[in-house]
Parts: sequence; C-alpha cells; structure tokens
Amino acid sequence: MYYQKGYKYKLKFIKFKIMKKNKIVEGNISLFLIVSLVAVSSFMFFEPQITKAVTNEITITQGVSAEISIDNPTDVSMSPDIPGMTGGSATGTCTWTIKTNNNGGFKLELEASTAPALQCAAQSDSFADYEEAVANTPDYTWTVTESNAEFGYTVFPETPADADQSFKDNGSLCNVATNNPDGTKCWIGFAGVATKEQVVSRSTETDVSGEAEVVNFKAELNGPATDADGFLTEGSYTATLTATATINP
Repeated sequence: MYYQKGYKYKLKFIKFKIMKKNKIVEGNISLFLIVSLVAVSSFMFFEPQITKAVTNEITITQGVSAEISIDNPTDVSMSPDIPGMTGGSATGTCTWTIKTNNNGGFKLELEASTAPALQCAAQSDSFADYEEAVANTPDYTWTVTESNAEFGYTVFPETPADADQSFKDNGSLCNVATNNPDGTKCWIGFAGVATKEQVVSRSTETDVSGEAEVVNFKAELNGPATDADGFLTEGSYTATLTATATINP
C-alpha cells in the first residue's frame, strides 16, 4: 500500500509538475503569439507593396527657352538718282527675315541714327524726314509739298495682319481700321535720333523659314525747285537704320 500510495503520490507530483510546466509553456506561447501577430501586422502595414504588378508615376519637367534671330540683309540702293533741281522720286526695299520659337511672337522696330535720317554729310544737305499731316500718324497717300525734299517709309509684312496698327487703314485714313497694308500706302517719317518706331507686331511663333518683313522706302524732291533752298546738292545721301526684333513677353 505504501508503495502504491507513494507511487500514486509520485504520479500526482509528476502530473502537477507537468501541469505547472504546461501553464508556463502556454503562457509563453500566448505572449509569443501576441508579439508575432503585432510584428506581422506592422510588417504588412509598413512594407512596400509586393505583388505581381504595381504602378507608380513620376513627372519629368524640361524647360525650353525662347530665342529669336534676324538676318542681315544687303544695303539698299535707292533708284533712280533724283535730279537736284528739277526733282523726282526714288524707291528702295529692304526685307528682314525674323525667326522665333517664342509662343508670344515678336515685335520689329526701326530707328535712324541721325535726324534727319537721309543726309549728305559731305555737302551738309539732307532730305527732311517725311512730314505727316497728323504728326506720328502715317499718311494714306504719299504727299510732299512743292520744292521740299523728304524721305519716309511704309511696311508690308509677310503676314499683313502682323503690321502695326498704325499702318492699317479704312481705305482713306491710316491707324483707324483693320485693312491690312499692301506696301503702297500709310507713309511715315523717322521720329528722330535713336527713336524706335514699332512697325510689326506678331503674337505667335514663326515657322522654321521665319517671317519676311518688307520695308519700302521713298525719297522725293518735289521740283522744280522755286528757290535755292529747294535745290539738293549733288552727292551721295545715306541713312543708317537699325532694325530691332524683340520677343514679346
């Protein structure tokens, strides 16, 4: 009986110890499971997506700056020569080709280096700058008073609508309507030394061939001269003009 009791007691003791260990193991397993679940959940929340196909977008920005160029045309020889006493008229043409990728287009301005523009420095004589009926507003028809000698210009852009408003007409007056110029009307004189006059204003870029902007010049002595001051001294008369093409803002 003692052995059996002792055995039973021993068995109970062993069983108790096992149960105690099981509790400890179960407690450790429960803590381990909680920590593991938290770790797995955090990994799933913070880890980048890993699937069979994912997408992501980026934006690439590249700037393109505006540029402009103007060609260098040949000098203009007015033709024909004008008789200095009996008078006459002469014309000349210059074409500036302008290219730009600026989406706001460009403007073209002219200026003379002297006043008056067309002079014979060797003889101290000159053509007066064309005198408009209304100052700074082109004349629809070229008109020079008797015995006077004058020099002026008009414009004829490749795209006529690009002409400055002052060169557009209503059939009898300039700077009052939207009729496009044809290069034979709306004449004006140079405004003075280094004074820029806008002649073309374009609001879009050009194609690769550019825009050929034509400026027609005219000089006249309305003779015959009635007094000595009306004579033009023999010689070579020159005007130095600058064309400036500027991209629009």
